Amino acid sequence: MKVLVIDDDPAIVALLLEWLKAKGHEPEGLTGGTYITSWLQSRQFDLVLTDIQMPDSDGLLMISDIVKAGTKVVVMSGMSEDLWVAKSLIEGAYDCLPKPVSLEKLALILGRLEPTH
Repeated sequence: MKVLVIDDDPAIVALLLEWLKAKGHEPEGLTGGTYITSWLQSRQFDLVLTDIQMPDSDGLLMISDIVKAGTKVVVMSGMSEDLWVAKSLIEGAYDCLPKPVSLEKLALILGRLEPTH
């Protein structure tokens, strides 16, 4: 599965890229959401795994753009869970992961997505 990871913390991006690659996926990473539109136009992804709160972009606004491009979105955040989960799902997110990200939960989400590809 081709996965784009977006987070303003390079350590989180690096960790998720390494883990996804070890699990047999084809990950790419961005350390911010500024260029998401151009990335989605020039590359095709099965999933975007993105942070909600970044200094250069609003993850909630990005969700609808990503979904319009035909790509599933899983959002991550350290914010109070109830509010961001509700807003993310309304915008079209496939699922939500609180930070710190549970790799076990991420594996379950990826498992649900894989049969569709």
